[in-house]
Amino acid sequence: MKILKKEVEFNGVNLTGIKTQEGKIYIIVKAFCEILGIDPSGQLKRIKRDETLNEGVDMMSIPTESGKQDTTLLELDFLPMWLTGIRAERCKKEIRPYLKEFKLKAKDVLADAFLGKRLEPKF
Repeated sequence: MKILKKEVEFNGVNLTGIKTQEGKIYIIVKAFCEILGIDPSGQLKRIKRDETLNEGVDMMSIPTESGKQDTTLLELDFLPMWLTGIRAERCKKEIRPYLKEFKLKAKDVLADAFLGKRLEPKF
């Protein structure tokens, strides 16, 4: 399967997104956990336990510097829902002040990187 991988700078960190041939956009769960400073295995269990978040999980072989790696991905639409369950005191100190912004805007920043800047609707 052909994929497009992009990194986007947001609040001093690089967020990685993956877009598939079908047009779905994902985040790499482990990489996002590392940015936040939280345990990836615990978060993967939490995501898979949740009946809604589980619908956004996919496994894909992603090219890395050390070859292709089977990687757990989360559809971008599910990112805000997952982040809502993360408490600031569990994150790295340098991320804590930005956690609310990650929860509110990280999805849009990644979507814009793949889909182009979207215009706000005018009323």
